[in-house]
Amino acid sequence: MGQFISYTRIGVSGTIPLSAGFQLVGNSLIGVLIFGEWSTVQAKIIGFIALVLVVVGIVLSSKSDDQESSNANAKNIAFLLVTTIGFWIYSSFPKLIAKNINPNVNGLDYILPEMFGVLVGTVVYIIGSHSTFVYRGKLLWRNSIAGLEFGIGTLFYLFSVKQNGVTNAFIYSQLCSVISTFGRIWFLHESKSKREMTYIIIGLIFIVGGSILTGFAK
Repeated sequence: MGQFISYTRIGVSGTIPLSAGFQLVGNSLIGVLIFGEWSTVQAKIIGFIALVLVVVGIVLSSKSDDQESSNANAKNIAFLLVTTIGFWIYSSFPKLIAKNINPNVNGLDYILPEMFGVLVGTVVYIIGSHSTFVYRGKLLWRNSIAGLEFGIGTLFYLFSVKQNGVTNAFIYSQLCSVISTFGRIWFLHESKSKREMTYIIIGLIFIVGGSILTGFAK
């Protein structure tokens, strides 16, 4: 709910890169401090350099000449940071339970209750914001296809967490920025200025380079 509220306060183009950056930093710290990932000094140095590259890449690829009606002041950014904690828990909680609390149960067993929580939270937000009319629109039900795709992606992400760890898995997942960025341009026909395309290309190079570098943080 906090992320949706931030869309209205900061704007979509401002919220998405900030949220992604907060998620990257938070999940990386959780992976290093709680799960003991990037255990050596060399791995930490390489990993955090990779992390910086990806964060910078996200910010660059999201830059726009359209300033939108945003208000990215300290208060609104702090609000977004606090609400992003939910994403940190969402990404790491299944592994935390499976590793330290109930080792006899696989982290994947917690997908259904976690998704149920997302559903309940969304319904509460819709009711609380007096937006129940959206359930009568065709657009919502069409968008449920994207929701199913997100669910499939989450499943593969959790498999990646199991194989690569929380930190690396989340950084790898940011490669979706490459697909979504060019998808917006090619399929949604978003027009980009020469300056914007320059930022996008440089940003995506940073994201890909940082993701590849993460693989050396062993």
